[in-house]
Amino acid sequence: MRDRIPPLPSRDPPVANAAIDQGAQYFLWVAGDPVVDFVNTVRLRHHGGVELLRVPSDLDAWLSTAFGTTSRPSTQDDLIAARSLREAVDQCLLTATGRATVAPDALTHLNQHMAQTPLVWDGERFTRAPATTNAHALSRLATDTATLLEHRAHHIRLCDGPDCSLRLVDASRARPRRWCSMAACGNRTKALRHRSRSTQPDRD
Repeated sequence: MRDRIPPLPSRDPPVANAAIDQGAQYFLWVAGDPVVDFVNTVRLRHHGGVELLRVPSDLDAWLSTAFGTTSRPSTQDDLIAARSLREAVDQCLLTATGRATVAPDALTHLNQHMAQTPLVWDGERFTRAPATTNAHALSRLATDTATLLEHRAHHIRLCDGPDCSLRLVDASRARPRRWCSMAACGNRTKALRHRSRSTQPDRD
């Protein structure tokens, strides 16, 4: 199920990083936009981060799920390029939420990747070339990032969960979304608040 939150081996990032050989089984598809799901391939960022793009095959699995990309297997250089793009995208998302100031390097990185997605004419309309290679897929992510930031930056959120750092897009009209998942962070946050109130001494 694409809307579930696979539990990590541990909520302690060093322990989780040591326990995970391949990260694909922990991918999340709950953000509301593939661009933000891509950034969420690092979990628990507030506490040092748990890397899910650990090996080239993880990148292949993510791109295949997101875009249906079926090209040559990714290399270590592809993985490094993807991680670098991901962090540039994340800085732009944080800037959109008012939590950071975008660095020129991040924008330069995005623009360089966007240049690799050619515009084609299919006989009826203009469209971007399909993401048939890893380079095209990363370029597609950069282009989609630009579209998200240009048109829906005010929908970008960080989960309100006390120990969660997941980014999300609130596409609802009233924009009430606060958590990556009600079943995960929403319920956990409410339980923590209830427990906190229950342990407070009476004031009488």
